[in-house]
Amino acid sequence: MPVKRILSLVTFALLVAVVLTGVGALRQDSAPVRAQDEPAVLDLSFTAPQVWAPSDAVERRLFDCHEQFGCVEQVMRQAGAPEAAIAFFRLTSQFLTEVIDTGEIKVGTEFSPWRANSNSQSVLLGGVPAVITPALNGAERQAEADPTFLELKKQYPNLVVWPVDQVFESVAVSDDGGMSFVFRFGLHDLCHACGTPWDARYSFNFDPDLTFKGVHYLDIERH
Repeated sequence: MPVKRILSLVTFALLVAVVLTGVGALRQDSAPVRAQDEPAVLDLSFTAPQVWAPSDAVERRLFDCHEQFGCVEQVMRQAGAPEAAIAFFRLTSQFLTEVIDTGEIKVGTEFSPWRANSNSQSVLLGGVPAVITPALNGAERQAEADPTFLELKKQYPNLVVWPVDQVFESVAVSDDGGMSFVFRFGLHDLCHACGTPWDARYSFNFDPDLTFKGVHYLDIERH
């Protein structure tokens, strides 16, 4: 083989080795850098970095934003909110103020300064869908047919199952890995301020693959 041909092959091999070495070094030593204006990716494990509770002063500033994301984001950044908390608001239009570690699906508290009442509500995190507010969606009728409810209506003529202000009671995990969360919903005599000493208890149930499968009425108890 001609000497010139051999030298060309050697030179090409050396160039390939240098390039591959450089690429390997870049892969090992360089970490991807997130652009300053790129939104944070929401962590569906729902852990402490997503928890943020505004102070009273910040809450007043947020109220003036009227739920406009650009304004809310600016106020949150100025108040030192974590990127993950901003991502949670972007997903839900709520602030996650507390998380209780109950397993793969967690119980949280979300807050909105724009509601007239019931500014804080429970929320179930990490299932499918990833964020679920325990809502009855017609399951009130199951409690209203309970003989205990009908008996209480003699004392409270306008008795209703109040659909918000639910209180988390307990969680159970079945042998197959499904999860059930029990919440108490207050019985009110028609108005928000007209509470009674009674609650309707409901379970919110998830399949083993964490898919939400519905709500089930349990009973009525004193609280």
